[in-house]
Amino acid sequence: MFKLFKKYINFKENRELIILYIVLPIIINLIIEMLARKSPVKGLVYMFTSPYVFLCNTLIILFTMSFTLLFRRRLFSIAVIGSIWLIFGVINFVLLTNRVTPFGAPDFKNIADGIMVMGSYLNMFTLIIAILLIVGVIAGITFIWLKVPRIKGKMNHIKNIVLIAVIAVITFGALNIGLAAGSLSTKLPELSTSYAKYGFVYCFSNSVVNTGVNRPSDYSKGKINDIINMSQEETTNVSNIVEQDTAGDPNDVNNVTKKPNIIIVQLESFFDITEVNNLNFTEDPIPNYHRLMKEWASGYLDMPAVGAGTANSEFEVLTGMNLDHFGPGEYPYKTILKTANCESISYNLKEYGYTAQALHNNTGGFYGRNNVFSQLGFDTFTSVEYMQNVAKTLTGNWAKDEILVEQIELALDSTNNQDFVYAISVQGHGSYPASGEFDTEIQITSETEDESRINAMEYYTQQIHEMDQFVANLITMLEARDEESIVVFYGDHLPSFGLSDKDVKSGSIYKTPYFIWNNCDLKYTDEDIEAYQLQSKILKELNMTAGVINKYHQEYIGTEEYLNGLQNLEYDILYGDLLVYNGINPYQPTKLQMGIKEIKITQIYKDSEKVNAVIIKGENFTTYSKVFVNGDYFENTEFIDSNTLRIEYAELKGLDSFVVSQAHSATSILSSTKENLYYGE
Repeated sequence: MFKLFKKYINFKENRELIILYIVLPIIINLIIEMLARKSPVKGLVYMFTSPYVFLCNTLIILFTMSFTLLFRRRLFSIAVIGSIWLIFGVINFVLLTNRVTPFGAPDFKNIADGIMVMGSYLNMFTLIIAILLIVGVIAGITFIWLKVPRIKGKMNHIKNIVLIAVIAVITFGALNIGLAAGSLSTKLPELSTSYAKYGFVYCFSNSVVNTGVNRPSDYSKGKINDIINMSQEETTNVSNIVEQDTAGDPNDVNNVTKKPNIIIVQLESFFDITEVNNLNFTEDPIPNYHRLMKEWASGYLDMPAVGAGTANSEFEVLTGMNLDHFGPGEYPYKTILKTANCESISYNLKEYGYTAQALHNNTGGFYGRNNVFSQLGFDTFTSVEYMQNVAKTLTGNWAKDEILVEQIELALDSTNNQDFVYAISVQGHGSYPASGEFDTEIQITSETEDESRINAMEYYTQQIHEMDQFVANLITMLEARDEESIVVFYGDHLPSFGLSDKDVKSGSIYKTPYFIWNNCDLKYTDEDIEAYQLQSKILKELNMTAGVINKYHQEYIGTEEYLNGLQNLEYDILYGDLLVYNGINPYQPTKLQMGIKEIKITQIYKDSEKVNAVIIKGENFTTYSKVFVNGDYFENTEFIDSNTLRIEYAELKGLDSFVVSQAHSATSILSSTKENLYYGE
């Protein structure tokens, strides 16, 4: 058999090409692992200490390269595929210098968002180097295209296809052996650990093919009925199911004696930095948070992300779903929630007459929230584009969180009924400058050789110190109101400081502190919980059982079948047959209103003080208000005050059409006013 195979592929004739196909994937894989581990030595150590896993990663690269056997410009094709893998390795390296989560296929869906914040992470030197590298790769590939000749003569496509098939069998055979032996795994719960153990190429490839919630092996109508404690006969009436299992017990509304405002505040990159081992400060950076955690129910939330992934922390808190059941590194905001809507705390509270409002002192289009929040049942979404007088951090990159106090109060004042307000902070967002050019109130006194890291930590400490004051000011505002309220504070993930589990007193870099304050005599208990269990903890104390997943958490946490049952519900609701609702989704997307206050035009006239200028008068304009005249975008719209905008426009004439939009560009519009026509003065 070997002799026939040897004769068939003709080792002597194709020796150089065979060596290229064997050696090049090894070199590429080694370089990728060196970059991933930020050390050539660690990359070499990994190759020799995990030889089988390294081999599997190499075979994946070889398999992708094997398709070049079908092309006449073979070396060019090899160069392209090899370059793509190396570029992925470089991107992974760059991301790991700014966050803990490695590069995965889901990141491609966040390219637009990444470009928006890239300037906050990469300095000009880094950007120039990155551009030069890209130009160098393109130049090298172009050189190969021009200088390396095509294969001439007749190509044996049958032989090449057989070779590709052989490589495929070897590759997938090796992967299956690795999975059976436990050397590999399809589940990557902690990405940074999984990438380090199983290799970048395997984990990245896994993230390409492994998306959504896998169908549980026991998924069936009977299983779903068992989960929600209903027999087969009780699932014949859709309206009964919707009534019972989206709103909980039909008598539940009558059992609820308290309906306070519920406010959840997600604090960007917030954690207790005093819990970092061997780190000392001139004073307590977060005294209010420490005091409030002692006075009120508190603990740790186990978050799905570190260093990045704010949207995934939100997803777990809002939906009660476990990100571990989704594809590695997946962002449901960018995948399933673009087209599907599902149970959330917003929808659940609507069963009790609540209005759901979201706030974020950053751009509304980030992570596609301006669309996703409609799928999650919010009525309004106020992003930074709709806020006035927003103070910025020392670097000028992010809005300070203090603005959220007045925005939350405005949200509470905007309705006559109970409100659910979900506020997303941004002040603690990275990156953190490594230079000591910024004055900070609190200094780190620990001795260290890494001065740049201490500078970055001191800058971060200043931000969470100010966020801590925001927390206290928000509670002071709520205390002064004649309304019962619950407010929950938590950090969405740790910042990217290269911390490991052994560096923090909590024992895990996935844990952030939370506490629950209220002025309505509710007695919550101290406990550490998963982020996806927070909703059920809040609502259980109020006897609110609305929502299948909420009720499931309240009744089944700690049981043997808990996680399997939760995965069944997640699959059924988002990807399955909606068996829990008898095939009909009871939730419909809301008509999301951007901003609480309506923005409108009241008057248009020529500017008497400036030639060739037009004044647009109105209400609730912000610095993000941009004017369109007859469909043309005026990027240089001048913001004078909340009632006045000005544009350079010399040809004002009757029936000119004016629209004011909250926008970053002509193609990035969040909302617009009604069309207003100019009729002359």
